[in-house]
Amino acid sequence: MITENPTDRKSLSVLLIGNNPIELGSVYERLRESRVMNYISDIAFDLKDVLKKVRKINPQCIVIDDNLSKQELAEIMQLLKSNSRTKHIPITIIQNSNKDDAPRDGADEFILKDTITSESIAKTLLNSLKIHDMKEYLKKSYDKRKSQLLNFK
Repeated sequence: MITENPTDRKSLSVLLIGNNPIELGSVYERLRESRVMNYISDIAFDLKDVLKKVRKINPQCIVIDDNLSKQELAEIMQLLKSNSRTKHIPITIIQNSNKDDAPRDGADEFILKDTITSESIAKTLLNSLKIHDMKEYLKKSYDKRKSQLLNFK
């Protein structure tokens, strides 16, 4: 059952992942400007740094810039979704365009770079939390009632 409404939070820890300090710095500044809630954020630039920062800030959301190579992006997504410390954390991908060439498996939400404002990033992160919570709720409900559903005639 969903026990916490994401909009009731006063602060949110966010890990930003990418390879472009200028673009990530811009997203970081949009988070700092937000009046929706207080963001505690940090930036990781590579796979090793991701694990170190996850341990450091224990993020509630992860934002990944799609400027990473497809291989790097896929490796980071696979690492995050297979690691017991991170598999429960919602992931938002910042995209250059609506093209479907970026790996999407495991992402809960997407936002276009040219639409990022402090308000839009805040709404996107809250949506990713809600979507992720709903997925978890549905999975637990299904697992709980799977035998009933399979035996339904």
